[in-house]
Amino acid sequence: MNSIYQEQLERLHNEKEAMLEELAQWSQDQIGWKSDEESWNANQVVEHLVTSEFGTFQYLVKKTSSGFDGLESATEEHRESSKKLNAALASDQQWKAPPVLPQPQGDKEMDVWVNRWRGLSQKMGEWLEQVPENTEEKLVFRHPLSGRLTLEQTMDFLIEHIVHHGHQLRRIKEKW
Repeated sequence: MNSIYQEQLERLHNEKEAMLEELAQWSQDQIGWKSDEESWNANQVVEHLVTSEFGTFQYLVKKTSSGFDGLESATEEHRESSKKLNAALASDQQWKAPPVLPQPQGDKEMDVWVNRWRGLSQKMGEWLEQVPENTEEKLVFRHPLSGRLTLEQTMDFLIEHIVHHGHQLRRIKEKW
């Protein structure tokens, strides 16, 4: 596996596990607590992250199913859009999820989402093992707000997406 992707996969794993370790300390009541009807609870936050990462992974697999050769290469515009997206996600700024994603229902236990998320990490690692060399500049994913991203940029997005929702979980915890 490309060393950059290996490092990103480890960072993704570490961000996930840090969030899940924090949530393991919360009671079931705290996990299901909402400040109001429009807000998400912790279970819905994790559901959203799993759904988003699963959709991203499905997109990557489908987009690259015919190989990487026919894919367009990134330009400076793509790099700038990725930087802006990740800077926004790293911030504590709040906004609505893109309409492309379903609203989380919160109708499954946290353990279901945790197991799916960990299983997804394993599948992503196996898929990354198969990514050919010299594909770093190929545009493999279309983010609904920032546009097309390379695999490295997509992995950065997934990492920063977890960081972003970590801010949300801290806000939930502060309101208990």
